Amino acid sequence: MVDAPNRGQDGSGTTRENAPAVFASDPDRNAVFSIHMYDVYDTVTEVEDHLGSSVDRGLPIVVGEFGYDHSDGNPDEDAVMATARQLGLACQGWSWSGIGGGVEYLDLAAGFDADRLGGSGERRFHGPDGIRQTP
Repeated sequence: MVDAPNRGQDGSGTTRENAPAVFASDPDRNAVFSIHMYDVYDTVTEVEDHLGSSVDRGLPIVVGEFGYDHSDGNPDEDAVMATARQLGLACQGWSWSGIGGGVEYLDLAAGFDADRLGGSGERRFHGPDGIRQTP
């Protein structure tokens, strides 16, 4: 898995530009690119452009992290989840539980307990394009 620069967000477009060459250099074609969608992706257009560009070029990509109302900006989590579903991509909400540093609101569950989902967890599991609604 190739993680993007800029805390995984690829705000500079480095991964987006170089992914085809990196993928072509892998004789087994088992490289996967990961993008973290936080403050750089606060509009539907930004989310669709980045993910769509990879899919259009036949590059395997996952949303390795995303969250909502992040301290660095408010990413459009609805666009992340809907676009990933529409394109058949995986996306992982960050984090399951136990994160610190003032961003505990990104935890999906309290105390690692699946029966104690927080707002982010409720959205990720039960909201539109959430885990329960997708095959």
